[in-house]
Amino acid sequence: MNLPPEHPARPPEPARRNIWPWVTAGILASLLIGMIGSPWFEAKVRRNLPEAIQPAASADVRGLEARLADMELRLASPAPSGGADEDADAIARISALETAAQAREQAGLEATDRLNQLAVELQRMNEELSSGDERIRDLFLLSVMRRMLEAGRPLNPIEDMVSARFREKDGGAVETLAAWSREPQTRETLAKRLPELARVGREADAQQAGGWWERLKLGFSRMVTVRRPAGEDRPGQAEVVQAAAEALRAGDLGLAISEMQAGRQTAETRQWIRDAELLLAAESGLDRLDSQALSAAIATARADAPAETARPLNAPEAAGS
Repeated sequence: MNLPPEHPARPPEPARRNIWPWVTAGILASLLIGMIGSPWFEAKVRRNLPEAIQPAASADVRGLEARLADMELRLASPAPSGGADEDADAIARISALETAAQAREQAGLEATDRLNQLAVELQRMNEELSSGDERIRDLFLLSVMRRMLEAGRPLNPIEDMVSARFREKDGGAVETLAAWSREPQTRETLAKRLPELARVGREADAQQAGGWWERLKLGFSRMVTVRRPAGEDRPGQAEVVQAAAEALRAGDLGLAISEMQAGRQTAETRQWIRDAELLLAAESGLDRLDSQALSAAIATARADAPAETARPLNAPEAAGS
């Protein structure tokens, strides 16, 4: 009889582990940790626990709690008696600040109004000047030229305008103003140059004098200013410069030029005389142009004015006059 072959015995299979208890335990632990860390647990459970099982607060936390309690106590306590006075002072200061701010605002509004009025006036003047009234423009241009002449400023910025407006009326005056503008001088600058001319003149006189006796007499002669009649010897250079300075202080530029021309002519003296003559010619030319423009403006104003009705000499006066 044929028997089936014997098979070797199989080892017993290990028992499968059940993981559900571990999963359940993990879920419960997560829930417990979340509940402990939640604000609800802090507000409802931890504060009600006995002090023995509560965690000890740190020094910083205790300090913050003390400060918070002190602040709550101050807010809850009534204000001291001095608080009303402090509030009144604060209100008074605030009112003063508001009053000052209102005053500044009012001053700013007034300044703005004045500026607006000035802008309107300037606009009106600009319109009048742009309307073609050449006489007003001429007078304004001549006023600017006189200011520049007195200040010693070159006429380069307005030289073309001056030439276009006044060359046909008085070409000589325009030329003298242009010549002065190339090397502008004023009466003040001419007067400041005189002391240096006097020093140079004294040195020249000293060199011209022969010995010590001549120099001594020359020194005594400078102590007194003597006016020599025509035909006598030419005065010393220092005396000439002194006379020119006195003429300038008196406002007579022509006399100052004449005094300098009577002395010894050096390069410095000739340059001073040339500059003074250019200034005198420029002033004279500007005066002529100014007189012409003013005369034209007056004539036009009289022509535009309404004619007055002539009254007989024997006409009775109005009643009550």
